[in-house]
Amino acid sequence: MFGNLMGKLQEVQQKAEEAKASLTTARFECSSTDGRVKAIVDGNSHLIDITIDPSCLTCNIEEIQTCIKEAIVGAQQEASVAQAETMKNAAKSFLPGFPG
Repeated sequence: MFGNLMGKLQEVQQKAEEAKASLTTARFECSSTDGRVKAIVDGNSHLIDITIDPSCLTCNIEEIQTCIKEAIVGAQQEASVAQAETMKNAAKSFLPGFPG
């Protein structure tokens, strides 16, 4: 009985690690409201790239900061949704009746 349980726990842990690894290679992109800044994050919400349109160089610093924040936060929110969905799906495969 305990051997089967331990085996199942190891299998769950392996699936969780595989799900995490898939998030590392996933990419999520979002642009600022005005479209002049674009951010790309991975599935773990780590910033991968940011592109700033040269027209931003004529803006004041507060406008640039706002655009950068909008783009990064938007991309991180998309990654967060994907993280939750990925982990929920991993849990469902091992826990029948798991909510969601």
